[in-house]
Amino acid sequence: QPLDQRYFFLPCPHCGGYQRLVWKDAQERYRLICDRDEDGELDPSSARYLCELCGALIEEGHRDAMLAAGEWRATYPGRETRGYHINTLYSPFVTWAKVVEKFLTSRQGASKLKPFVNLWLGLPFEEEGAEIDPEHLKHRRDPYGAEVPRGVGLLTAAADVQGDRLEVLVWGWGVGEESWVIEWLQIDGD
Repeated sequence: QPLDQRYFFLPCPHCGGYQRLVWKDAQERYRLICDRDEDGELDPSSARYLCELCGALIEEGHRDAMLAAGEWRATYPGRETRGYHINTLYSPFVTWAKVVEKFLTSRQGASKLKPFVNLWLGLPFEEEGAEIDPEHLKHRRDPYGAEVPRGVGLLTAAADVQGDRLEVLVWGWGVGEESWVIEWLQIDGD
């Protein structure tokens, strides 16, 4: 069942407007703002949250009162199954300075950035690389001659590599994960 996708909204201590605490906003601007030291480096100890509604800088000392007044809001209120998303910016056990420090050390490479994005921000990590153009892929398709039962909406295939052949199994998938074996192939070769 699809989830109602709930997020925790907190009131700004300056304007009273409710918002989510996010690492970056829709325009890709950082919401935790830090001063820079004399070398031009970010000073994590100066981290404050930039209110998206009034533009005021929120000191971390306001976070506990904001959390106490917070409320869960569903993105899709009509859905039966609840789903919750939250990130480390809300945690009363982790300072905003620590979040910034973790980010600064994670920028050293994808292997460190991925855990920060996944575990600290609760977001999927997007790998760098080429994207597949769906239209280009669509034009490369070939007709498939096997009989496919009514109700199949998706075909998947798995290949097992043997020393002298490939063994391929094609499955058809329908509603409620109903499945059918569509075809088994053996492709000889080295």
